[in-house]
Amino acid sequence: KSDRWIESVSIVSGMYAGDSANTLHVDNSGKLCYNDYSGTVTMKAAAGETVTATVNIGSASWMNAYVYIDTDADGFTAGIADGSNYMPSGDLVSYSFYNNDASSDENGWDSNGRSISGDSRSTVDLPSFAVPAEPGIYRVRVKLDWCNIDPNGDADGKFGDFMDNGGQIVDFMLEVVANTSVDDVRCETSLPSGIYDLSGRKIERVENSGIYIVNGKKVL
Repeated sequence: KSDRWIESVSIVSGMYAGDSANTLHVDNSGKLCYNDYSGTVTMKAAAGETVTATVNIGSASWMNAYVYIDTDADGFTAGIADGSNYMPSGDLVSYSFYNNDASSDENGWDSNGRSISGDSRSTVDLPSFAVPAEPGIYRVRVKLDWCNIDPNGDADGKFGDFMDNGGQIVDFMLEVVANTSVDDVRCETSLPSGIYDLSGRKIERVENSGIYIVNGKKVL
């Protein structure tokens, strides 16, 4: 297939919403199935943040998208969790359609468990996912394929050969940044009652004008 290409990949992060580096435009002039941008592109997200990956494939049709994060730097792995029809495991964090059934691709799910069938199966709309909670730099893989979670592309594809399907892989890096913002501050001790001067001495009544601390608040 020569008409099914990833034109761009974006990581939509609330913490880094204005960062143009979070969008990768793929150069398809060489028509490569494997595109390694790991040495040139690093996107950003906050530790543990829930983000969304968007994959633009232009006018291409009948394809699915898959996202992997190599959390332990040992290469990409993927699976469906034991006892589940759809829950991704290993380095697979999001996918648009899969069914874990080698006999048919008529019905399936996305990685959030939404049931998909019919023409709706042709989608690259990826559910949101959480990036690692541990700050660091991680390799990310986005794969375009049909109903196949194998991160290597699987040349003996379950529903068609990866190459014949117009499959494509794009790798880049993701910097997970420690979140240092303070969301909520609570005072666990009660404020002192009574009237105090600015030296901290408690007084029975105010006899001179000025600033005093009344029940923990400055009062003129």
